[in-house]
Amino acid sequence: MFRYKCRIFGLLLYKNFLVRKRYWKSALFLEILATLFLFLGVWAMRNMVPLRAYDRTTGNSTVYPIKSADDYVDELEILLVVPDNQFTKNLARRVQKCLRKHVPTIGFDSEANMMEAQKTNRTLHNALGLIFDDKSVSYLTTNLRYKIELPWSLPRALYSDSMTVARDRFENGFTGLLLCVDQSLIQIKKNDMVNVKIRTQRMPEPAEGQTNILDIGIRRAFAGFAVAAFFIPLCIETAHASKEKFLGINVLMAMNGVPNHLNLLSWLVSALIFSMLYITPITLLLTLYTTEDVPMSFIHYGNPFILWLLLVLNVAHLVTFGMHVSAYFTRSLFMTTGLLILYVGAIVLQENAFKDSGLSVVPFLGVFIPDLLLFRGLEEINYYEDIRERYLCSLCE
Repeated sequence: MFRYKCRIFGLLLYKNFLVRKRYWKSALFLEILATLFLFLGVWAMRNMVPLRAYDRTTGNSTVYPIKSADDYVDELEILLVVPDNQFTKNLARRVQKCLRKHVPTIGFDSEANMMEAQKTNRTLHNALGLIFDDKSVSYLTTNLRYKIELPWSLPRALYSDSMTVARDRFENGFTGLLLCVDQSLIQIKKNDMVNVKIRTQRMPEPAEGQTNILDIGIRRAFAGFAVAAFFIPLCIETAHASKEKFLGINVLMAMNGVPNHLNLLSWLVSALIFSMLYITPITLLLTLYTTEDVPMSFIHYGNPFILWLLLVLNVAHLVTFGMHVSAYFTRSLFMTTGLLILYVGAIVLQENAFKDSGLSVVPFLGVFIPDLLLFRGLEEINYYEDIRERYLCSLCE
């Protein structure tokens, strides 16, 4: 039975070869040469023109000073501690010594009592709370877990691109209290045998570079033209497989014992074999003629086999997608129009519908829309190359 199916599958592959031989002009000039021209044309433009996303730096890198705990005590007026025992009282005295400021400390047996006191006493509304998870915390406790309660809510800017307001919220009593609590806990556990001094420093900011609009445009054009290049083999390969359905040939083959799924599998395998004629040259040219001195360094440092394998899988994904779409149409022209609408709609969806918070959905939608997945993957390459450009820009001050 297995040998019989293998023989039928071999005959189906030979039948597909004869169909391609009959339409050799479209296969050569459209599927191979046009795909290579579109894919490599934009790559050559980007590879041969030594553009940089950031041409030169303006100014110098900003290095922020090192700060100790007593630099953050402006808004720390009252400290509420839970629980109230000898250990926490000793910790509070050490925290005051670390802050170099007398901070009134009030102890409570439980967090509920502390919250009740804040409701009745307005002077405690702006107090910071230091609450240990273990209500019986002592000098023998090994796992010290605590939380700091703030009198204000965290601003929404903390979760967006604008961090100025959110950063200012932490440059106050919260940071000083956090540093001093950790420092005091270490000293208590080590019996003051270790001289601990914890400091903070804000991450330095590199000098800003001048954005090269032309380079950014070519980067996005490369992603767009790469997706458009694979639209040509998608239409041709899908047309070959679906034409048999439109003419009723698949029904005749099914009547003679040839399963429809075996016929579709033969078209998929033959499409992958034929795709080697343009995927292999693309991989070789992208690998051999890309150096570390040009913007597309991601491919230079990447693995050529992985790049080749990803392109092959993309073709397989496209062909199966096209076969699925062709099942909803009765003419090749209608099918091609439908594929074009889906392609353009996916690009518009990628450009406008998905922002930073919604990009995680793209890989899942890419399972159903392959060009969306390919476009997003090339955009990720642009993103990591942009990070490298920023890093090199910071070193050229």
